Amino acid sequence: MMMTEHYSPPAQQLSTRDAGRIAREQMALQRIEAESRARIAEAKAAEETRQQNRWAREAARDRRRAAWTRRYETISKWVADHVVDLLFVPIIGIPGTLAWTGMADYGYAEYGPPGLSLPGLSEGGMWAFAAATTITRNRDETAPLWHLRIGTLVFAAYGATLNFLHGLAEGGPIEGATMALVSVAGVTAHQLITAGPRRSRATADYARLLRQIARRERAASKAAVRQALVDVDDKGNATLIFTPGRVTLSKRRLVDPPTLPTPTAHDEQGGQTAQHDDQVEQDPSQTAQDPAGQDEQPPPAAPEADGEQDNDEGKPGNGEPEQSDQDDDGQAHNGDPSQDEQDSDQSVPPEWMPALTGMRATTRAGNPYSQRQLVKKFGISRPAATKIAEWVEREMAGQATVF
Repeated sequence: MMMTEHYSPPAQQLSTRDAGRIAREQMALQRIEAESRARIAEAKAAEETRQQNRWAREAARDRRRAAWTRRYETISKWVADHVVDLLFVPIIGIPGTLAWTGMADYGYAEYGPPGLSLPGLSEGGMWAFAAATTITRNRDETAPLWHLRIGTLVFAAYGATLNFLHGLAEGGPIEGATMALVSVAGVTAHQLITAGPRRSRATADYARLLRQIARRERAASKAAVRQALVDVDDKGNATLIFTPGRVTLSKRRLVDPPTLPTPTAHDEQGGQTAQHDDQVEQDPSQTAQDPAGQDEQPPPAAPEADGEQDNDEGKPGNGEPEQSDQDDDGQAHNGDPSQDEQDSDQSVPPEWMPALTGMRATTRAGNPYSQRQLVKKFGISRPAATKIAEWVEREMAGQATVF
């Protein structure tokens, strides 16, 4: 029997179609996977963007909260430091408002619309000088203020006079006096609060002492110029020649200081005998018990060799009293005032230490900080500045013990 092969083209065509279909399906799957990866990447990027925006909003909210907290703390601290000043705000503001509106009506009635600026003269003038007085005092406590205070008084008199005339024209002398008093009440309270003395008695005395020292130094310098020798060269140029040394000022002239007599050995022995007699009078029990031996003195010690005497001079136990390392209270110290300051500083709050150190330095330099300068420079409260100033004054006078 004979075997024959049969050729089947449809089967071959079917396999070709399947291969194309599979390739298209694979391409579709790849496209879907790419689109899926792209959507995942976009979603991830969007999530990261939202997260960053959320973090940025939270950071901005934290910054605003911190700024508000700092602002609130600053305002609270300022209010706590100016409680006394704030109590007088109604006393200053209410009379000023009444006087300003009253003079504005009066100016409008007399001058028309331009008269509304009349309070700028009657009220604004005295308030400008009053504010200048306070600002100048806060910037420099040693600056002269008499001209500003005179300006305040003069313009306050202008304002009181104009308000009195206004009230006199409206209702009579009683109403005029009332309006005059109201116009100057606010600036009077302001000057009593802000321009008055705020230093303690000890600080004022110390400042007065510094002024006296400065005046005497200026007088001595002028006297030295008057009494200086003049060196004139061949061209007529003059040069003052001062004689250095220690002098005293007497009737606008420099004179040599009085010389004290030098004590002799006889005077020193007489002083020691008188001191011994005083001690015997104060304590009679120190006298000898035997009346017959009251005038007897112990025999003098044998003199030592010259070499030994020279070597032992100035040493304790050689007839000279040993120098004590104790103070009047029996407390040992090393003579260093900084050690006492360190001992007292242990009880000082840490936030006060910069102010205390600065106050000590400026006081030793002769230009101590004021209480207002301590508050502004070191950010401490007014009671703390007062306590530091008073304590440093006692410390410089040798009266401070523990802070």
